[in-house]
Amino acid sequence: MENIEIDDSEFYHQDFTTASEWEIFMARIEEILHEWKLTVSFSNVKYPSFSDGIWESESENLFFADVEFTMTHHFLKPLSIDEEPELYDDLENETNYVSKELDFTGQDFPPVQYIDKPGISLARVYGLHNFVVLSPTKNIDIDNESKVKILLSSVHMAVNNSNCELPMFVQVGETWQQCFLGVSESRGLCTNFDMIHLQKGPQHCKYLTGLLDVFKSKIASPIPLDTVTVSVQFSYSLVFMNKFEFRRRETIGVEDIGRLQFGACLDPFNEMLLLASWENLPESVVVDSQNYSDFDPLHAASWAVKIKMVDTPACLLSDCILEFLHLSANNQTLPDLLGDYVTDSNNETVLALNRITESKVPSLTSVLRRAASVGTSQGRKRSRSSDGPLSEEFIVPILYFLFPDAEPEPKRPYIGDFDHPTDSGVLKSCGFDSLVWRLAIILAQSAHSLGGVRTVGHIWYEFVQEMRYRWEKSIKIPGLSPGFPDFRTCLLHQKLQLLNCCIERKLKRENVNFGNLPYTDEQNVSSTDSDDEFFDCDQEEQKQWTEPVGRLSKYGSMKLIKTGEPLYVPITQEAVPKTEDQLEEDADVLVQLGDDAMGSELRARMMSASLLSDMESFKAANPDGLFEDFIRWYSPRDWIDDPTELDEWGQPTGHLSSRMQIEDNTWTVVWQSAKPIPARRQKRLFDDTREAEKVLHYLESRTISQVIDLILPVLTHCALCYLVAETKQNEYVELPQLNTMLRHLVKTSERITRDSRSQPRRYEIVFQEIAAHESLIAKAKSIRQNFYSIDDKRTNEDFVRFFTGLLENKEMIVPGGPREIIGDRITKMFSDVYKHLDYMGVEESGAGDDAASMMSGNVGMSNSPFPTPEKKEYVLRVMANRPSPYSKYSIQFMRAILTKDDFRLAGAFNHDTLFF
Repeated sequence: MENIEIDDSEFYHQDFTTASEWEIFMARIEEILHEWKLTVSFSNVKYPSFSDGIWESESENLFFADVEFTMTHHFLKPLSIDEEPELYDDLENETNYVSKELDFTGQDFPPVQYIDKPGISLARVYGLHNFVVLSPTKNIDIDNESKVKILLSSVHMAVNNSNCELPMFVQVGETWQQCFLGVSESRGLCTNFDMIHLQKGPQHCKYLTGLLDVFKSKIASPIPLDTVTVSVQFSYSLVFMNKFEFRRRETIGVEDIGRLQFGACLDPFNEMLLLASWENLPESVVVDSQNYSDFDPLHAASWAVKIKMVDTPACLLSDCILEFLHLSANNQTLPDLLGDYVTDSNNETVLALNRITESKVPSLTSVLRRAASVGTSQGRKRSRSSDGPLSEEFIVPILYFLFPDAEPEPKRPYIGDFDHPTDSGVLKSCGFDSLVWRLAIILAQSAHSLGGVRTVGHIWYEFVQEMRYRWEKSIKIPGLSPGFPDFRTCLLHQKLQLLNCCIERKLKRENVNFGNLPYTDEQNVSSTDSDDEFFDCDQEEQKQWTEPVGRLSKYGSMKLIKTGEPLYVPITQEAVPKTEDQLEEDADVLVQLGDDAMGSELRARMMSASLLSDMESFKAANPDGLFEDFIRWYSPRDWIDDPTELDEWGQPTGHLSSRMQIEDNTWTVVWQSAKPIPARRQKRLFDDTREAEKVLHYLESRTISQVIDLILPVLTHCALCYLVAETKQNEYVELPQLNTMLRHLVKTSERITRDSRSQPRRYEIVFQEIAAHESLIAKAKSIRQNFYSIDDKRTNEDFVRFFTGLLENKEMIVPGGPREIIGDRITKMFSDVYKHLDYMGVEESGAGDDAASMMSGNVGMSNSPFPTPEKKEYVLRVMANRPSPYSKYSIQFMRAILTKDDFRLAGAFNHDTLFF
């Protein structure tokens, strides 16, 4: 038979040396485990507690077929970056890493704040500190059973091949379920991590008795089990507290004028979660079934509390100052706001306190009632065509608050001379409780609670009219620092100080005692022409004073060089008070004069006006005085004595300094032009009438925006003082963040109050920080009031730790549990809620099923003030031999998490891989 040659090229050949996608996937897992160095032993590593460590992670992406997965390694490191994990002794390496983690009972219910990062929920479920998670990206659901088995097999083989003893989990099911299955194998033990998630669990599994049955049946031990150890935590939520425990913001009344309110409008305390825990109890000593339960919160081993507060509660002070700040964009004038109240047919102004004080001046009440005229010492009359935004009920107490000297019996007089303009010494503001201080509070209060921008305009208008009235009647302005304008204070305070200086100069000229004038028309001094005392004469009429005049006192033993007569100190004009904006204007004028000859001459004349006046006064007091005599008195540094030689009058001779000997210097030129004229006959250097009118015009012409700019530095100072006072009152607890915030606020406020330019945006940033500070204090007060009695002044470490932890939104252990004062307060809160709901009724309370659940109480505890637990957690542990009696004795673990709409069982079951 002939052999037939066969061409095998047409047949398909399978190449079994080519790696499949499954093998590539497993190989990549192993490769990543090696890259992360997870193939070493972790049995001897002692990890920090959850409260003493920080979670870190590393991740890699990999593919299985066309599905992308993320492999993430989560691990807990010590808080100190340089600190390495502590190691156990070698003698303790008999069990593997997972068994040690599952057997540790000290962290069955760690506070949520330590397990708050995404992806580490497994750390709380099993108590793990180091594990790996494989999860699909792009929210792909692994809900097919065959896919789940393939992934678990891949993970199991990769862990075995790489000798990695860390547990490795695979996320399965729908993404929102957060369901994980896992495996770990080392030292002859294999741990299977199983998880069941249901929306509604079986009825018999809602209590410990049913869970014990499930746990034991899952273990299926071939020999009788030891006693199961049980740890339990019940969660109770108090969600109705804020419906009846709060502080409403009251309407501002007359008695509240001048007092800014502080604190939250409503109690920021919204919700409280109470966690009652029982740990490491033998199953034989407790009963928890559908008919009876030993888990009474009042007998729990420990309590923990977590509260929920409003993040940014509405607060009274910050609302007030921020609302006032928002008016800085309003450029309306007083006539725009008040209309006919400001103007009349004669275009005259209405005075303020001369209408509200009694005595011989008609009161504001009679003016408003009659809408008639108001008499003054000049006989002026006016009629008002409309009423102002504020009624007499408010405007009268406000003006008496600002000007208590106008009240027959002042209720809140000014105390002190306000010599120290700022308490802190850094803010450019004014003295505490001074006139400007009170005005800032009143204006902010009126903008917030008394009617808004129109009331601000009304109060400012009345304030300015009172300033004019006091100038015309020569009545000093109270509540100001004495003396010249203080540049350490705000501009408004300087302006009022300047007006006070004008009033004092006017009184001096009129020879009136201006110490403490009562506010009545009987004490008013008739206005005289200011030029009667100070005037210039024509050159022909200029009287040459040959006789000494205007002497104040002898100048020591000094004698005139020419005649040997005593040298007299002349009576000179007082210095010229100026505000800082006037000094800036003067400087600008001098700069604008230019550098030419005429400009230089004008500049010299302007700068030497005071020098000329003093030289003329000196010549009038010392007719035989020389320029050298003037220098010896006026500028002693420019006179150089020669003690070795005496003149004919027995005094040391000397000579002028080099700068005074310069030919045609300013001093010698002015001396040559000076004539002997006493100060009272000279032209006034400071025209108080003109300067007072300039101040009044400045105040009257302010728009609302400009008024706000004047008040903002003072209002900032007021708010800071309120914060300091409230912080000092909370001495029962140390809150370092408060002092840090205050220091930062003071520094920022110093910078913006010293800036001459108005910058509302920077003030807004400061006011927002003040709001945050006030919010923190309000929360602290709420915790204090809810958890402690008013008389409790304890400041021990446990209290401080508990208080600050709650303030930082942490879950905190209650000192003393249910048997101490804090526990009593918490029990009373639940009892009050129960009674309130019982009184209101479920339907009226509007709480629906939640209220009914709260009122149902705990099974077997009819008198308990606590509702049905919102959440139950059971942790069960037992040592067992699996799968045979000869298998290694190993830990078996199960956690049950039960809520109203969620049922979750998570188990970790060990079995021996050598003796099975």
